[in-house]
Amino acid sequence: MDKISVVIPVYNVERYLKQCLDSILTQTYTNLEIIIVDDKSPDKCPEIIDEYAKQDSRIKVIHNEENKGYAKSVNNGIKNSTGDYIAIIESDDFIDKEMFSTLHEMITKNDCDIAKCHFYQYFGNKDENISGETILSKIPNNKAFNLKEYPKILKAHPSIWAALYKRNLIFDNNIFFTESPNGAFLDILFTFKALICANKIIVTDTPYLHYRQDNSTSTINNPKKIFCISDEYDLLTQYLNDHLEIKPYANPYKLKKQYRDYKWNLQRIAPEYKKQFLDRFEKTFKELKNEENFEKDFPQKHKEELNLLLNNPQKYLQKYGYKKDSLLKKFIKVNINKTGIFISLFGKQIIDIERNK
Repeated sequence: MDKISVVIPVYNVERYLKQCLDSILTQTYTNLEIIIVDDKSPDKCPEIIDEYAKQDSRIKVIHNEENKGYAKSVNNGIKNSTGDYIAIIESDDFIDKEMFSTLHEMITKNDCDIAKCHFYQYFGNKDENISGETILSKIPNNKAFNLKEYPKILKAHPSIWAALYKRNLIFDNNIFFTESPNGAFLDILFTFKALICANKIIVTDTPYLHYRQDNSTSTINNPKKIFCISDEYDLLTQYLNDHLEIKPYANPYKLKKQYRDYKWNLQRIAPEYKKQFLDRFEKTFKELKNEENFEKDFPQKHKEELNLLLNNPQKYLQKYGYKKDSLLKKFIKVNINKTGIFISLFGKQIIDIERNK
């Protein structure tokens, strides 16, 4: 019976950890190696983990001597795994009891490298699950394919935690997380590399994982994290340039996701950091626009917005820099004149950003 290694990075999730671990320990697929990496969690997570380890011999615990961050913790867990297949589960999420048995049957019967399932968006304060439309339903379910046959899989949510990976895929292709000190959005490069390197992929749009929506650590006010998403895409751009055989299939989806993710990041970060990120946004797409097939690969429906960004970034900020349905949009007024950008809240000026000369 194949062994599945389940890697669980843990940090400051005392409130949710037991629900996560219970959902894994009660899986109908029982040949599990459960690797819990405690990233020097400041709450009671270390005690909870050790107590669970005493009760189930399948649990292996790694206590980091210092806080190393998500990427190093997951990478360490993967490197210490011995299973035939690898899963990554976030410690504030939980899974249905049939998840691993279902994914294992899919991946083995079809000799695939990756099996993916859909997920619920879970709101714990309401105990509510929401399962929206997904690109997975537009790809033949339970039928193996490769990236060239269905490149639209790259449009799907990365959802690295709603998947099962063949061990050889990860280690043979060196698919690990970027270990940057202020890392965020680390699933972008990991997902693209995994899907690109996989010989065969299989999906189901049935949700088996509950993706918690009410415990996200906000990065909107952290100036060290505002560029994390662009750092990951810079690495992905380089990866595709180093693998030109797959770039024609992957690049249109990469550009679409990159533009939409940059726009989303611009909207979500705190007002005082928007101009900094806008400059990076503009610079990146000016460089990408020089690529040979950019005009063909970049989505037509976003070209008007892109032209505004490249020709009048201040106006782009005013028009697209805030979420349309947010209170911030309603109460913040952006004024542009010859000297700079003035942002006011309830009529009071809060930011004066000098215009680039």
